[in-house]
Amino acid sequence: MNLPLSTEEELIKLHDEARQSIERGDLPLAQEQLREIINNHPKFWAAYNNLALTHFYKSEFDEAMDVLQDVLDKNPGNLNALCNLAIFLFHLGMDEPGGKLVERLKMVHPMHPEHRYKLGNTFGLLEEHVYANKWLQTLRKSSFVYDPVTTHMLAVSYYALGQKELSLRTWKKVLELDPEGTVAPFYIEKAKNDELIVSGGDYQYRIPTNKQNKPKKDRQIKAMEHIQQVRKGLEKNKITHLFLLRGNKNEEAYVTLRDFCLRKDESLFVKEIAANIMLEQHPEMPVKLAHEEALVDVGSPSVLLTKALDVLHILKEKGAALDEQVLFYWSEAIKLAELKGEKIFENEKAVAGAIDHLARKQKGRSTQKAIADLYGVSIAVLSLRIKKLIGWVNRNV
Repeated sequence: MNLPLSTEEELIKLHDEARQSIERGDLPLAQEQLREIINNHPKFWAAYNNLALTHFYKSEFDEAMDVLQDVLDKNPGNLNALCNLAIFLFHLGMDEPGGKLVERLKMVHPMHPEHRYKLGNTFGLLEEHVYANKWLQTLRKSSFVYDPVTTHMLAVSYYALGQKELSLRTWKKVLELDPEGTVAPFYIEKAKNDELIVSGGDYQYRIPTNKQNKPKKDRQIKAMEHIQQVRKGLEKNKITHLFLLRGNKNEEAYVTLRDFCLRKDESLFVKEIAANIMLEQHPEMPVKLAHEEALVDVGSPSVLLTKALDVLHILKEKGAALDEQVLFYWSEAIKLAELKGEKIFENEKAVAGAIDHLARKQKGRSTQKAIADLYGVSIAVLSLRIKKLIGWVNRNV
């Protein structure tokens, strides 16, 4: 881009402001700022990539994919877009296209340090530790050597490859670069005690949020096993993937759903959701579902699962991320309705609000008044469902 210096400086300033909005969590503002940049500077690809990320953070997966496709149509081979696309595909459980893209990325050999950083970060998130380490090591002769985030990622990759002493020395450098930081001391202690099992999330410069000292957490992890298939690379959420397929009423989506139903190693809960979506789309066509050693015919959609999927739609519309916490409380609400006969899904907005409130409380602050206003229900109606859900979740604690 051959912009006059003043225009280029202004563009960098505007883009920085958008990035700060993302870091603050003000995603709607960031989207406005980034769209304005794109309208005025249609070849400023960094704005497209950050816009795609904002959509992804808001669980607007179709929109995120559309933005990335727009970049790649206009600028084929854009490395940041390809890296983001690989992460999105794995997160959504699309292993085959994601795997092919990762193999393509392994063949890329960029010269620019920013691109090497992006590859190192992407391979780390996808748990391709050899390639993460390879590219992060190349940054030691660049200005990134003074960056605690990059140095932390390098330490993680060393530890993942079994080079414990080298990882500890690298985390000590992080401590020198960020003396008041809490990340390096946390990882040094874990590594020294051999308590660290590296996952893609460890490449982020923060202390992991799983707090093992809370007894409820252990119970929640067990309860979520039936709705959560653990990652190959980045952790993937198959329920979110199925939910997206619910909106794609085409033959390809139907075939994907059918394949889910026939997988012997898939959880029954996931297969029931896939079957339900198929029957919503074609109620005249019974679905075969693999259960234990037999194929079971499912002839009609479940009223409960249909309502539960409608609740996910409401949550997405209100800006809730369909993340671990939300899906945990959502699945618990389904079990409460199934096992106790509670008609908690009769008011879909209220149960959506209750799920959103409890998920937000786990991550930070939330008030019942704000959630009641957001979902258009009374505090009393919302509070009743929150109490029922809390009572059910805590039943064995």
